[in-house]
Amino acid sequence: MSEQLRIKDREFGQRYDDIVGQAITPETVDTFADSALDSLIKLVGETVESYDEQPTVRKAKGSDHERAALSYHGLSPDVIEKTLDHIAFVAEETSVVDELMMANTTHVGEVILPTASNRHKQTARTGESAFKKEQIPRTKTVLLIAEHLAGVDLRDKNQWSVTQGELIDSMQRKVSYKLVDFIRLRRSFLICDEEDNATFAFDTEQLGNAGIVNSDLFALNKDDIDDFSKERPEMCRRINYSKNFSTEIYDALTNQLGDSNHSEMNSVSVPRILEPREIHNGDILTIRSFARETGIHAEIARRAASALGFRNEDGSARKVTPDEQRAIVKYIEQKDTVPMRAEGYLTVPELAMELGVSNGSVLKVLMSASDMIGDVAEQRNYNNVVCRFIAPDQQRIIKEVIEGSRNTLVAEGFMTRSALAKTLGVSGWQMASVIDKMKEELGAVRTTLVGGREIEYFDAAQQALLHQYLVEKGAFAEDAPAGYRTGFAMARAWGIGDSTIARAINANKERLGHVRKWKFSSGPDYGYSPEDQLMLHEWVVENRCKNVGRTALKRA
Repeated sequence: MSEQLRIKDREFGQRYDDIVGQAITPETVDTFADSALDSLIKLVGETVESYDEQPTVRKAKGSDHERAALSYHGLSPDVIEKTLDHIAFVAEETSVVDELMMANTTHVGEVILPTASNRHKQTARTGESAFKKEQIPRTKTVLLIAEHLAGVDLRDKNQWSVTQGELIDSMQRKVSYKLVDFIRLRRSFLICDEEDNATFAFDTEQLGNAGIVNSDLFALNKDDIDDFSKERPEMCRRINYSKNFSTEIYDALTNQLGDSNHSEMNSVSVPRILEPREIHNGDILTIRSFARETGIHAEIARRAASALGFRNEDGSARKVTPDEQRAIVKYIEQKDTVPMRAEGYLTVPELAMELGVSNGSVLKVLMSASDMIGDVAEQRNYNNVVCRFIAPDQQRIIKEVIEGSRNTLVAEGFMTRSALAKTLGVSGWQMASVIDKMKEELGAVRTTLVGGREIEYFDAAQQALLHQYLVEKGAFAEDAPAGYRTGFAMARAWGIGDSTIARAINANKERLGHVRKWKFSSGPDYGYSPEDQLMLHEWVVENRCKNVGRTALKRA
């Protein structure tokens, strides 16, 4: 084997490791699984291309071609096939989490975590920098970590619940805290999806032993909970938003709350969500978890379990032991009536990749257009496990449903939310947040049915409004030059109030001229050069209120 080929083998192996090693974070939660699936399918395609370029290798034909290419470059075809199925499952689950959360949320007529009464009094920032805070999908991230890494079945309402409080006009916070309770894990979390809000984890078993129930937490404020976490760390932990957020959530779900601290989080080993796990002898799994781990379609696994008598008395699916899991796999593998995968048939991930859509879009068309598509064939994949494969004529129908309704709008210059986010270079959830804030200004938005659900399309005027909003809020701001400060930073550095610096800026607006927004560590804001600061400082010294003594004003 040439050195060049060895390098390529290592590259392919490293890329596979990077793909399955992608972590779930609030920033990536909406896209990480679809992105990984696309990357893995692309990697498989590149191994085939490289394999075909080898002049001395006798090429395999038909369905064995891809497997031969993967083996040639040191990748296990069985592992790749299982990983594709597993990531497709994660992507499918990610696409329905918001819907599941809405269905399992109870609203209460009280504020959860009311603002602390003047213990840390906060003053609104001056003038133009006081815009709405961004939303960060922390709750969705916590739910997916609980499902994929802690064994919570989100489709079983008995395993978890969400309680959401109300808001009052005087609150600075514009998004309510939620209490997310994982009953079997004996953990609950207070979570707010607005930036600058901490998350709090609780051990409900320990709380119960102390006579405390979840509803008792609602009336506490953050200072109360901070004090509580310091006094009783085995019952409560504060989790600040940082690069270790997902690690801390996993640790809080799976370990005792008092056993870890923030400085140790870099050493916590978090299982890879996108890598299929081996089933160990002691693992007792739900049918759904078992299907996810083995790559077997969940409905096929349920039917096999039912045929073998692995059901509860009421007929519902129950957890299966390792022996029962092996019996299910053997039962499926020994079904003589199931043929091998036919030429031209594609799995859901493969078809989604070919059409350039998410797996969820293909799955929804399979459900919504089932009358036209018909039954999807059950065939054996390369590792001899029965899966669903879509026939060529069914693929054509799915393609027509997905592409037919959107072609006209795209030709007229309309753009979907995801396409607009990609064009403008912002995240999907950031674009969704802006659209929500601009509902009145945008007016009526065109929609079309794609894959059984309505997709919004924005015309040129609406695109311009959204772009202008992002510009005004500093979404495209450059890093602030050295020495530049915000109005808030000047006020804090000079020991004056926000209203004083606001008056200084207003009084000198003609001399300041156009003030740009820059990107600071605290976020986009209007920035003032050292020269501007000197001018404003002189004005403050000459015009400050009498009740502010000269000694209180510190020079920068």
